[in-house]
Amino acid sequence: ADQFGKSVVFGAFKSATIEIGDQVLSNPISPNAVCFLAKFKPGGSLDWVTTMGNGQWGYGTLGDIATVLGTGNVATDAAGNVYITANYHKAMINIGSHTFTNTDPTGTTNDIFLAKYDAGGGLVWAKSMGGSGSDEAYGLTVTPAGDIYMAGVFGSPALAFGPDLITNSSSGKVAFIARFDNDGHPTWASSSGGAGKEYAVGLAADLSNNVYLTGGLKDKNISFGGTTITNSGTTSVLYLVKFDPDNHVSWYKTIVSAIDTG
Repeated sequence: ADQFGKSVVFGAFKSATIEIGDQVLSNPISPNAVCFLAKFKPGGSLDWVTTMGNGQWGYGTLGDIATVLGTGNVATDAAGNVYITANYHKAMINIGSHTFTNTDPTGTTNDIFLAKYDAGGGLVWAKSMGGSGSDEAYGLTVTPAGDIYMAGVFGSPALAFGPDLITNSSSGKVAFIARFDNDGHPTWASSSGGAGKEYAVGLAADLSNNVYLTGGLKDKNISFGGTTITNSGTTSVLYLVKFDPDNHVSWYKTIVSAIDTG
């Protein structure tokens, strides 16, 4: 929901048609999936709805730790603009007038897209990113200052986000967090490192432009910006990390099973 009391729904459908409010949406590539984005007024009536992107969405696997249904997220800013991120493994997708080609055209790995819509549902910009492996976004938030943060996992050996090149030397997927300005340009990113048994899935921002990241790890430790997060258990733990507006780690916490710790 945005600060004006309007709610936003982002999803996908494989049916030939679906009905949202008083609008009937068509899927010209059924039974493949098409994304939709809808905004509802505070009373529940439809404000606007749009379709975008032909892709293949469903179960996204986060290493060998967890499986999440759906691979996308949505956020809003103070002006009511809407931001979405999701993953696609088709060779090509269309978002408005933008056509994006998957870095790996085999249809077996995911790339990521990020898009901004204005408060009336018009597409402002869209971006695509990815490498030779499977890369997936699961978390999205926008700070009061207008910076966009994305979190997820990547299986590619390297991903470039503006000035930062993050690397993955494992045989699996490691976690990442990335920052974009309000025009969609990447300005910073950090990867967790690790042996490929970690993920990042949730993001939130507070009124002071701090950002909070949550995820999990099965390896003994990971690191964001030189701050090491240790797994003191023998199985998986959850973590929560606070980043200040300059992207430095302020603190972190872990959640360990009482059974695991004895």
